[in-house]
Amino acid sequence: MSDHNTIVSSVVEMVNIAEVWENRRAILDSSFDQAEEEELAERHIRSTAGVLALKKAIRTLIHLKTGHYLHEKNLLISRLPTGGPILKSVANPPKLSSFEWRKLFLSISHSRQTAYGLAVYQGAADE
Repeated sequence: MSDHNTIVSSVVEMVNIAEVWENRRAILDSSFDQAEEEELAERHIRSTAGVLALKKAIRTLIHLKTGHYLHEKNLLISRLPTGGPILKSVANPPKLSSFEWRKLFLSISHSRQTAYGLAVYQGAADE
C-alpha cells in the first residue's frame, strides 16, 4: 500500500475528421514532424485526426499539470507494435521537474466523423 494518495488527471480532445481532410496540408505542416508525416501518409485520414487529437490532449494535460505550454509539433507520436500510440519524444522539452513522462497513458479512438485523443496522468497527490 502506498503512503500517499494517487491523483488521476485526464483530458479528452475531439477533432472533426472532415476538417482534418480539408486542411490536411496545413495541419501536417503546423502540427507534425517529417517522420510522423511519413508514417501517417500510409494510413487513413482518421489516423491523422486521431494523432492530432492526442497531441492536443497531451498538450492540454501538460499545461494543466505544469503551467507549461508545448506546441503539437514538439510532441512526437508513434505506434507500439500492438498499434497503440506512444509519446516517442518531446522536442525542446521545458524543465518539468515534477512531471514524470512514464506516468502518461495515451489512447486514440474515432467514429466516422470524430477522432478522440485521451491523455491520462497518474501521479501522487503532492506532485
